[in-house]
Amino acid sequence: MRKEPKKKEVTRPIRKNYRFTLEEAKELERKVKITGLPESTVIRMLIKGYEPRPEPGESYHKNLREFYSAFNKIEFLLWELVHKDKDLTKEIREAINKCARFQYEVERYTILPEKSKMKWE
Repeated sequence: MRKEPKKKEVTRPIRKNYRFTLEEAKELERKVKITGLPESTVIRMLIKGYEPRPEPGESYHKNLREFYSAFNKIEFLLWELVHKDKDLTKEIREAINKCARFQYEVERYTILPEKSKMKWE
């Protein structure tokens, strides 16, 4: 017996079409390009009350890759030392937590959207 193929579930079933002047369309395109996000994502963020941040430069991504490399090295060392020296394990775990907090702060100030101060009411 042959199974029926599953229907693709649409997560956003409502389609909206808008009309813009040439200037509005260019301005929207310019602002979307600054963020590096898809236009639909930018619009959804604005609707939810967030202002998208500009896309960080390549140096940000390079530095973050280096950070991830260092973070992974600490985790590897922790894994290696977990059975050898419990005191050292605690120090490494604290270093990992410090790195994770630093990563969050860097991302929060550079790429995570900021709550909009615009009032719609």
